[in-house]
Amino acid sequence: MIGRAFARRSGTFLLAAIFGSCGGGSGSPSSSPYPSVEGVYGGYAGVNVGHAQQRWIAADGTAATLQCQAVTSIPIQNGASFSGSVDRLAPCSSQATIAGTVATDGKIEFTLTQARWGTCTAVGGGQYSGVVHLGSLLADGTVSVRCDDGATMTIEEQITGSLPTPPATPG
Repeated sequence: MIGRAFARRSGTFLLAAIFGSCGGGSGSPSSSPYPSVEGVYGGYAGVNVGHAQQRWIAADGTAATLQCQAVTSIPIQNGASFSGSVDRLAPCSSQATIAGTVATDGKIEFTLTQARWGTCTAVGGGQYSGVVHLGSLLADGTVSVRCDDGATMTIEEQITGSLPTPPATPG
């Protein structure tokens, strides 16, 4: 009887020792909380100035395209979170703020906030997604606007840019 109780307790202790050592411990985590691209901080203008391409689509399906130089600046990054701005030159002539996150594989998601788009006011959207890789940025998004003349439009926008010096990749 004493032998069985000892065997039962010993077996329980052995299982606890085996399973207790899994997943615990004070070792460092296997993945870094920072993006594998070593951040998105910087001004995406580079030698070749960044661009914004906007496709304005009216309710009846007619569309017009605007292309302009743009600089995406990301002066704040804390881990995976970042914020900054997009400054578009003529003919777009608009500025917006951005705030979002970058994943370890370089995928980005951000909200673009811009109240006025020319003679129109944003009424929805502003969600962009894309990628940052080796110092290059590419993001697409959609915004709905209501213009001063009462027309509603959808703006599909693509923003591109590159850092003057690509960030170092992890070794």
